[in-house]
Amino acid sequence: MGPSGCGKTTLLNLLGDRVGSKGVQGTIALNGHKMTKKSKRFIAYCTQDDIFFPHLTVKETLSYTARLRLPRELSRREKLKQVENTMALLNLTKCADTII
Repeated sequence: MGPSGCGKTTLLNLLGDRVGSKGVQGTIALNGHKMTKKSKRFIAYCTQDDIFFPHLTVKETLSYTARLRLPRELSRREKLKQVENTMALLNLTKCADTII
């Protein structure tokens, strides 16, 4: 992707909204549309270092993340449905109860 120091991490941090706006100018667009708070929920990436809780299962980890990241307006049942859909999409259903 590029040599050390060329800005790969900076780009990912900007796209993932992991940096403040101090000293940053420009517009980030998603499919030609200016990013909104709602559209930013669809942008994420995993860092190189694992940050999982080693005592939680796949389903518990995704459920915990869903409770933190999904809108408060969604019920626990709706969030659990999102977790189940995500596990199915990523073919993780069979290992839902496996400790990470």
